[in-house]
Order: sequence, then C-alpha cells, then structure tokens
Amino acid sequence: MRARRKRPPLAVPPTPHIASIAQDDYEAFVGGLSNEQALRKIRQRTTTSGKVVAVAMVAGALGLCGIYIYRSRAYDARMAGIEAAGQLDGAAMLRALRNELRESTYPDVRVRALRNLAHFRDTEALPLFIEALGSPGIVRSAAALGLATLGPDLAEPARMPLMAALAEADEQDRTQVVWALAVLREPAATEAIIEEISAGRLQRQPGFDPQTVALVLGVERLSTSRLTEQATPAVRTLVATALATLAVPEVVPPLLRMLQQPAQDPQVLQAAVAGLGRVGTVEAAHGVLELLEQRPALSSEILAALGRATSATGLAVLLREANGRGPHEALVELLGHTHDPRAADALASVLRDPNERIRMTAASALAELGDARAVDTLLRFATHPNRDMGQQAFDSLLTLGDPRAGKMLLGLWSAYPARRAAIIRALGASDTRAAAPILMRELYGDDVGAAARALGQLGYERAYSTLLRMSTRDPNMDFRRPSVGNELAYRKRYAALTGLGFVSTPLDAAAVQTLRTVIEDERDDRRLRVAAAMTLGRRATDRVYATLLKQLTDPRVPEFTRLAYAQGSWQAPHPASVAVLLPLLQAPGSGQVRRAAALALGYAGSPGLESRLVALLEHPQARGYAALALLLGAGSAETAQAVGQAMGENRDTEEVLRRAMGGGDAHEELTQLTGAMFRSGQIYRRLAIALRLKDDPEVTTYVFPWAHLIERLTEGWDGPDGMTPQAIRRAFFAALCGDAADRRPLAAAALAGMGERGLLLAARDAGVVEAAVQLAALDRPAEPLR
Repeated sequence: MRARRKRPPLAVPPTPHIASIAQDDYEAFVGGLSNEQALRKIRQRTTTSGKVVAVAMVAGALGLCGIYIYRSRAYDARMAGIEAAGQLDGAAMLRALRNELRESTYPDVRVRALRNLAHFRDTEALPLFIEALGSPGIVRSAAALGLATLGPDLAEPARMPLMAALAEADEQDRTQVVWALAVLREPAATEAIIEEISAGRLQRQPGFDPQTVALVLGVERLSTSRLTEQATPAVRTLVATALATLAVPEVVPPLLRMLQQPAQDPQVLQAAVAGLGRVGTVEAAHGVLELLEQRPALSSEILAALGRATSATGLAVLLREANGRGPHEALVELLGHTHDPRAADALASVLRDPNERIRMTAASALAELGDARAVDTLLRFATHPNRDMGQQAFDSLLTLGDPRAGKMLLGLWSAYPARRAAIIRALGASDTRAAAPILMRELYGDDVGAAARALGQLGYERAYSTLLRMSTRDPNMDFRRPSVGNELAYRKRYAALTGLGFVSTPLDAAAVQTLRTVIEDERDDRRLRVAAAMTLGRRATDRVYATLLKQLTDPRVPEFTRLAYAQGSWQAPHPASVAVLLPLLQAPGSGQVRRAAALALGYAGSPGLESRLVALLEHPQARGYAALALLLGAGSAETAQAVGQAMGENRDTEEVLRRAMGGGDAHEELTQLTGAMFRSGQIYRRLAIALRLKDDPEVTTYVFPWAHLIERLTEGWDGPDGMTPQAIRRAFFAALCGDAADRRPLAAAALAGMGERGLLLAARDAGVVEAAVQLAALDRPAEPLR
C-alpha cells in the first residue's frame, strides 16, 4: 500500500477566506488540474461574490499576460524599422532612419538610428540630433558623437544645446558631450575639455584627433604646467602630440621643457621630438640634437619619430645644425627616404663628406630624385673595390638615366669586364647612342640579354634587322626536344625577341611576318612562341592587332597558337577590341584564353565597358574573368559593390581573382604598369575599385586586391613604357598636388600604402588636405615606444 504523500503546511488566514481552496481539494489542485477544472472546483466551493472576484482575478491575469506577450513581441521586433531602412538606398533610407529616431521609444533603436545618420552625414537630421541631447544616457551620448562626426561647420547650430546638455550630463554621457564641444571649438568648454583629457577619457572617443584639442585649447593653455607636467604619461604624450600638430614656433619652448623634464617617459619624448622636427627651426633642431646626446639609448626611437613626422625641410635644418656630430649618417638616410625634391640641396651638400657611406647614400638618394648632381659621385663609386658599393652605384646610374654619364661609362668598359652587364643596362637607360656599335658585338657574347634590351631602347637601326634575324629558328633545330644546344639558342633568341619589344617604332611588315612565323611554328619552343606574341602585341598597329585577334578567335587555329596570340592581346590592348574580346569571357574552351581576354579588356580601361562586364557577373562561366577585368579598369562604387557581392556569393569567382594575384605565372600577368595607364587615368580607376573593396562599409571587405596593387606600385615595372618606382612616386605626387579633385584622395591613399610618408608630409606642408587626412590615419593609433 502506497504511503500517502504528506501535505505541505498551509498558512491559515486569521479569518475565513471565502476565495480559498477547500482543504479537501488541495491535493487535486496542485496535482495539475487545468484552469477550467480548477475554476469548476472553485465555483463548487465559493459564494457568488467569491466567484466574481475569482473571475476578475483570472481575467486580470490573462490581461496582464496578453500585455506582456504584446510588449515582448514589440521589444523583439524593435529593430525591424532599422533593418527595413537598411534595405533602402539614398534619400529613402535616410528618411526611414529619421522616422525611426522620431517614433521609437527604445533607447537602443534611437542610438542605432543616430549612428547611421551620423555615418551618412545627414544634415536634415540635425534638429533630431539636437532634440536627442535632451535624452540622458546612451541616447545623448550617441547624439553628441553624431554631432562631432558632422563637424564644426554642419553642427554649428548645436553649440548652445550642447552646452545645456553639459550642465546636465553625468558619467554616462559627459565625455561624449565634451568631445562634441571640442570639435565645435567652443571656448566655454575649455575647463571641461582639460578635465576630460586629464582623466584620460577624451582621447578614447571615436575619431579623436589631437589637432582638435590643439585648436580649441591653443598653445597657451596646452603649455601650462597643469598639462605638460601631468602625472600620467599618456596625458603628457597627448599634450606633446597636440602641440606638435600646431607646428608653429610658439610650441618650441613647451616642447623643450617637456624634453628636459627628468626621467621623462619615452613616449612623451617621441611626441615632443616629432613636434620639434616638424617646426624645423634652429632652436628646435638644437633641442633634438641635445636629446640625442643625452639619451643615446633612445636614439633609434627618436630618429624613427623624426622620420614619421618631419618633412624634408625640417630634416635639412637638423642635418645642417648637426655639423658632422651625432647621427649625421642617419639624418642623410632619413632625408633620402623622404623622396621629397626639397631634400635635393641638403643631400648635394654632403657629396664631399669624408664618410664614404654618407656620400654613397646622398648620391643614391639624388639619383632617386632624378638630380644629375649625383653623376660624378656615382661614377667614382662604380669603380669601388667593394662589389656591393659598385653595384649600388650602377643601379643608381640606371635609375638616374642621365646622358652625361654615358661617355664616362664607356670609359669603364674595358677596365671592369665583371660589371659589363650593369654598364650595358646603364648605357641603355642613359640613351648613350655612341655605345650602340659596341653593344652590337655583345649580342654574340654572354650579356646578350642586356645588350638586346639596350639596343632596343636606343632605337639603333642596324640592331633592328640583326634582332629579327636572331629571332628565327634554325630549320635544322627542333626546339620541342630539350638539349644543351637548344637551350643556348633559346637564350639568344629570347633576348632578341625581348629586345624587339623595346623598339619604340611600330614593327614593319617583315618584322610582323617573322614574329608570326615564330608564333605559329609548332616545332619551336613554346616559351619563344609566347615571347614573340607578346612582342607583336606590344608594338602592333591597329591593323596588325586586328590580325592578332582574328587568329585568337579562329577555332581552326591550333589551341596553343591561339593561347600565344591571347597572351599578346593584352600587352598593349586597343579599346576597339572590345567587340571581339568580350564574347571570349563566356566562350567554352581554355580558361587561359578567357583570362587573357579579361586582361586585355581590363588593361584597355574603357569606362564604357563597365556595365557590360557587370552583367557578365551573373554568367557562371564568365563571372570570375569579368571580375578580373573590372578590377583592372573599373572604379565606380556600384561596380565595387557588384564585384564584392559576386565574390561573396560565389567562391569560384574569389578563387579566380586570388589565383591571378597570388603568385606564379598568372601573378606575372598583373605586374604590367605602363605610362599609358597613368596618362589615361586607368590606374586611378584601378585604385578606386581596390580601395572601395577594402574600405567601403557598403561593400563586402576584400583587402587582397589593394594589397596586390600596392605591392606592384612599390616595385614598378621595367618592361616597355614601364613605370619605375621613381616614376610612379612622381606621378602620384603630381596628382596629389594637382587640380583633379577625384585623383587627389586616390594618390594620397596609394602613397600611404607605399609607405611614402615623406611625400605626404611635403604635400601637407603645401596645404593639401588629402595628405593630412592620410597622415592622421597612419598615426592612429600611435605606436608605443619600447
């Protein structure tokens, strides 16, 4: 017999409760009766008034439950309006966000709306931002940060409402309100700004810039001991950095005082040195040089700070004041790294320095600037017993390409046979036509590659026919079978074919026929057939290019011959080839042919082609190659979004692009950087789409196209009409300082990616806003000094 379960004790009311459950029914009730059963039992045991009360209680409970469910569902769906706005574009999206900000009672929804409206710099929302300042906590915080994002010009009407909000703010939103007032440069908020800086809170705000603090506080307030002698090193570092951004002589005394403080923190020293270097006065230079003498253990960090923040003019003052003492050699090296034309005179001043490393460094840096004052020094180093120094001198002469070096280079010909290849390359670059007869003899020697290229660059007429004759196959040799004799002949023929590619004049009929014979000869080496096609493509007239395309698209032509012609098609593509090449992207057959067609279409850089290529992103066979063509020649935000979406939705598309940029032979196809690309503006469209794929919040982020392009720009290309690293830097610097507003930010981003701080500093000194923006981005966050 099962034991009866013991009942829990009940609280007995002092008087009978008419709505209580009867004792006998308790166990059944707690045992799990339904509401309906329980109510039935209640009715059986209560009076009429008790029943009314019970029903009212149940109805109230059900009502409360309904309200809870309604509110719970409403809370869960609170972001629906924000998400719906995200599906819209332009003005419609902004209207929807503004409506959510007005209507929603949920603080987190209002914060999301505020942040998005600030991101898109919606000026129509300004009254709503100001109104939101009246809502304490996270809403006020987001409204203040949004006003800071809008900036001092657009947010000017919020100045007084922000001051009113400051009087009411607490630890949840005070710092954000103060930051907005700092951005608006409100003098009445000075004390609050100093308090927030001293507490270390202001510098943690989004978009914080020390220059903002400097502009609102000014030199006088920043120079007070309250800030320059703050106990916290991070605050002193910020103060020194803010003073440095002003770059006026008045900041020198407080920065020098900070340098002279006993046991000053290295980060503070770094910031102060950067500021003194930027000012560039004699007094500032002496302060830096004294610090280098006093703290030799920090010399590398101090010099690194100078290199990051000091332009060529400031470094030139430091070099002059150093007078041979201290880091003389390091300062010359820093000057050279700026690649700033303003460094030329300072570099030339040390060409007779007793230290040969200083002379070599200065001469090489002048060669990078294209300054002919380096010629004599480099020629002396060309005969240096140290092989590395001699090679560096020849490389710099090659970079300089000055005709005055030619005669003296010829004088080194017989004396230095081990360096003959370097001499030949320098002669070709310096346009020394008198060297051509000597170079002709080298076509039959060990330096045939350098000689063929140099003769092509010189445009020597006698070399033209010789190179053509060397390009042809000996009928008695079958290059399909490897042998020592074949490899030796291959080397000479490859040099001749490559040299023909450097000839500046169009190829005549005889040359075209010779090259076509090599391309279509199935007994020849495949590498030579491709080399011949590439030379043909580089120097083809419109008529010859049309013939090339005909062979490429003729299905009766053997597959490898078609592939060779395909490689030639993108060497110097013609915009008129679009009608022939575009269908190849979706044609069946070799993926190599489709890739070559994509390269030709991309390098042609025809802006009107974008929409047709974007349409092909929907074609399964063509999408990867269409995306490749777009990365080479497109630039619009819509196209970047379409390419990013195609990569996100289709892994094969991303793989095609990654393989093309990842290494091997395919990687070599994307090394080409010609002067024509810069003259036509194609390189800027290529920069634009890569930058948007990297940074645009509306596009799925892909960094590898930008990283690949920056690597290529840093290394340059030494092919026909190739852009050397020096030429690329000069082109971007000219664009950065030029009148084309759409190219300035792209040039600034490219120079930043290439690590060209010196040129950005030079442009900043000239008042170029885009350069200052890039420098601020490079310096955020500042690297700690170890």
